[in-house]
Amino acid sequence: MFFRSGTLTLEAGILEKEVSGLALPFVPSQVTCALRLPDADSPYVTCAVMGTPTEDGFLVAFSAPLPSAGYALDWCVMDGEAVTLDGDSLAASYAELKSAVARYLGYDPANLTESQTAEVDSCVQSGIRNFYYPPKVEGVDETYEWSFLRQTCSVQTSAGVGEYRMADGFGKARGDIYFAGDDREMRPLTVVPVGTLLAFRRRGGTGAPRCAAFRFKATFGTKGQYVEMMLYPVPDRAYELTFSGEADTGRLSADRPFPLGGPSFAELVTESCLASAERRVNDEAGIHAEAFRTLLVSMIAKDRARSGAEYGFMGDRPDYVPPPTVCRRTVGGLRITRNGNPL
Repeated sequence: MFFRSGTLTLEAGILEKEVSGLALPFVPSQVTCALRLPDADSPYVTCAVMGTPTEDGFLVAFSAPLPSAGYALDWCVMDGEAVTLDGDSLAASYAELKSAVARYLGYDPANLTESQTAEVDSCVQSGIRNFYYPPKVEGVDETYEWSFLRQTCSVQTSAGVGEYRMADGFGKARGDIYFAGDDREMRPLTVVPVGTLLAFRRRGGTGAPRCAAFRFKATFGTKGQYVEMMLYPVPDRAYELTFSGEADTGRLSADRPFPLGGPSFAELVTESCLASAERRVNDEAGIHAEAFRTLLVSMIAKDRARSGAEYGFMGDRPDYVPPPTVCRRTVGGLRITRNGNPL
């Protein structure tokens, strides 16, 4: 999973804007864009992506010439589906999970009534949620996050813009945020609470961002809630920021039939859905709940062994001098030196 997003300030009078020079490692399968108005009284203008996006970028057209300066374009490009499997895969599909739950409930999978279909689907979605975000059970770290829920995130900043919309399906950031490209040797950003970042902003000023915060934006109408990244200081120029995030996967459906994780998690997913049906219908934790717990402990151990962490640029940062509390001059009575020189 990969997405890159950014915000561009726009000039008055233009009818289109080219977003280029992205050098993406993929051809975008989806592009979203939204126009920010300078204020509540500004004329409403819509935008749409024109033509076919490429690795270099895409073209956005506006419904009318922008009447004034101050409009900004929020954009986001995404790669293909997180899991793309064909029909004969070993992965557990939505249809197979529904069939297994229906049989457990005593229904004919090929002849479900409307109420039975809703009941089966509810059990499957509950099982998927318990699979993605496991409940606390003995032998399981309740804070553990599956490696397959991680997504590679990239944000391109613009001068004077301090908030950036994340892609649909973004859950949260994991770890620090790193500079990319020519700025990769700069010190990474630390993720802080929203209140802390707002307190920093009262100091004013612009420059290279040093910290970031993430907040959920309000939901309007049928649109789902999305996440916004806030930066301090407000960027003084364009920077590319990269970090690891957690995906918010959405419901299984006929159009989105495969859960994340792939074939190796098929049995765990199936037992999770059957355990949900067992709990909802029989109001008990039986053999499927026990099977789910046993498989969960095993699969977390395997996932932890094969997953890694993102540490960003590991080369020398000549402009960064660690504070004394981070780099001590002695350890166990031994003097620490670098290139023969005492620290």
